[in-house]
Amino acid sequence: MFEILTFALVIYIVCAMPTKKQIRRLADPEAGERRRADLRKLLQDYRGRSCSLSLNDSHYVSPAATLEGTLVDVDDEWMLMETTDDKGRRKRIVIRFDEVSCIKE
Repeated sequence: MFEILTFALVIYIVCAMPTKKQIRRLADPEAGERRRADLRKLLQDYRGRSCSLSLNDSHYVSPAATLEGTLVDVDDEWMLMETTDDKGRRKRIVIRFDEVSCIKE
C-alpha cells in the first residue's frame, strides 16, 4: 500500500512541477510579448506564401515536427495554415505563435 501511495505522489509531483518554459515566462513576461510582436511582423511578410514551420509541441497538430503549407492569415496570437494531408486533401490548421520555433521559406 505504501508503494502505491509513494508512486502516486511521485507522479503528482512530476506532473505539477512547472516546465522551463513556464518559469521563463514568469521571470520575464515582456520577453514573450516582444517575441510575439517580432514573429507577427515576420509572419505578415509570409502571408499567402508557401513556408515551413518548426513547431515546439506538434504532437496534437501534425505527426511531424514541421508543418509545410501556405500561410493564409495572421491574427494577434494565432495563424491559419493551409496544408495537404497524405491523401492530398487540403486542410486548415490554426496554430498559436507560442508553438512556432522556426520559420523556413
